[in-house]
Amino acid sequence: MTSGDLAPVVEDMSTYLICGRMLSKPPKDPRTGRSVAQGIEDARLAERLGFRRAFLSARLDIKDAGALLGGAAAASSRLEVGTGALAVPSRDPRVTASLGATMHAAYGPRFILGLGRTEPQFMSYGQVTYQHLAEFKDAGADELALYGSTPEQNAGLIEKWRDQHSQQAKGTSP
Repeated sequence: MTSGDLAPVVEDMSTYLICGRMLSKPPKDPRTGRSVAQGIEDARLAERLGFRRAFLSARLDIKDAGALLGGAAAASSRLEVGTGALAVPSRDPRVTASLGATMHAAYGPRFILGLGRTEPQFMSYGQVTYQHLAEFKDAGADELALYGSTPEQNAGLIEKWRDQHSQQAKGTSP
């Protein structure tokens, strides 16, 4: 694809790739999910139409965001790709840091690491609890360094994030 085939980027336009289950082949009924190939083709189409970003959620049991977003980024030249909301407490912090580092090394600032919370029933999958958030804070500082920021420059954001999750761990809302 050449740059002449691409519509101008609309700065504030994003899309979502593969809501729900990700399948290995296209389903007979498109309402039941999307295949990996369809998701990557959707990313190509989004870029051609001028979308700035494409997001994808991760699901521990049915969808790895890093694998599909890597394919979407490789199949496009300017489309930003990101995790819709990666459930931080359900993953080992080192895995999340590795995803961010690998995607940034491969695609630079085109990758967006979107972080979110999770439900208590999913907290035991990776044996990660809210007690591990301090480790994630350290991993987050490493990620910021990869992006050219220092923890001091972003300390307010990190502290706010930590306080929200600390309150959630205690059963109170932020």
